[in-house]
Amino acid sequence: LIVFFFAETLASLLPIFIGALFLFGGVIRLIQAVGFRRTIANRWMYFMLSSLLWIGIGLLMLANPFDSLLVLFQLFGGFLIVVGVIEWVLYFTLRSSRRQQA
Repeated sequence: LIVFFFAETLASLLPIFIGALFLFGGVIRLIQAVGFRRTIANRWMYFMLSSLLWIGIGLLMLANPFDSLLVLFQLFGGFLIVVGVIEWVLYFTLRSSRRQQA
């Protein structure tokens, strides 16, 4: 019943909630990137780039909650595609570094 009666209010809070999650996730990834600096010396910057993207999108969503949820979801979808590609590259980077260590 709460969602039914307060759907508009909840929808307006969605960009703020998603922005906070992106910001928190970005900070966690930033900490991981600093930890990876010792493990994979040359490629830890990819992790840093990924974390800065998360933080940037989170701050953008918090600073400018969009009037249109369509724009929010288009931006969110594009960002997820970029992060997916970066995560794919990072997976293969970590896999190859573990093979070299073994």
